[in-house]
Amino acid sequence: MKRGLTVLACAIAIAIAGTAWGHGNGEGSVPLDEIRQVMREHALHPPAESVLEGLSAANFERELRALDPHARYFPAGTWRSPMLSRDAWVGIGADLVFQQDGVMLLPYQGGGAALAGVVEGMRLLEVDGLSVTGVAPAELLRLLRGTEGSTVTLTLLPPGLNAAPVRLTMVRERFRPLDVELVDASGQRIVRVRDFVGGLTRPALLATLDFVLAASPPSAEGAAPLILDLRDSGGGDLYEALDMAALFLPAGAVLGSMQGPDGRSTVFHAPPGGKVDFPMVLWV
Repeated sequence: MKRGLTVLACAIAIAIAGTAWGHGNGEGSVPLDEIRQVMREHALHPPAESVLEGLSAANFERELRALDPHARYFPAGTWRSPMLSRDAWVGIGADLVFQQDGVMLLPYQGGGAALAGVVEGMRLLEVDGLSVTGVAPAELLRLLRGTEGSTVTLTLLPPGLNAAPVRLTMVRERFRPLDVELVDASGQRIVRVRDFVGGLTRPALLATLDFVLAASPPSAEGAAPLILDLRDSGGGDLYEALDMAALFLPAGAVLGSMQGPDGRSTVFHAPPGGKVDFPMVLWV
């Protein structure tokens, strides 16, 4: 499992403060002693002592990749917030869902499409007067992306019976969707999780839930049930996902297990602490 030493590499980058640098034999560019200790204490399956002792500045990158091809070493001071390395792109700020009967838009909260009035479930009919019927997905994406700061006019069909097409103009902008966003769907409370980013998604979910529940407690008369929507989640940090699952399960409950290349399994349990305790629906 790639998370085993990928997290370890991050821990190395954060923990190393500039001490225990090699053995004075030309290995001063890599703090090998400290890295060995981190591996002993924090690796999912610690490498054999002979492997650790065989690490050198000359072979470190190669040996680290041999242990885990997804692991990387970041010298102290070069590690950045995970948010800074995440891609942003220029476009209208919406996902396209290609279906047999057309193309549906799913706008990102705060994106250009949402600000222009696009709501979830609208069907795309035209882009700048050009019908999208029969247009290949790659070509349609090209039409929507365009240049930052330019505008595009979409003809859309709102959901519902007897709905009439509408034309909305929006600005293409550089945008990064939120990991957790609140979707307003005809009064239905939906919290959508798009990604699991280590140290960020769980706090974002808790803040969103606090806001939603303060505005409309689940015990309030007529309050709609809360829906946690994971359908658009592309995955991400395994441990962040486990931490989020632990919010909804009692202490000691099994969250999942992970099997290493040696066949040994590690079982994860929900820790004690504050829990989210109210009825909800999960969409997956």
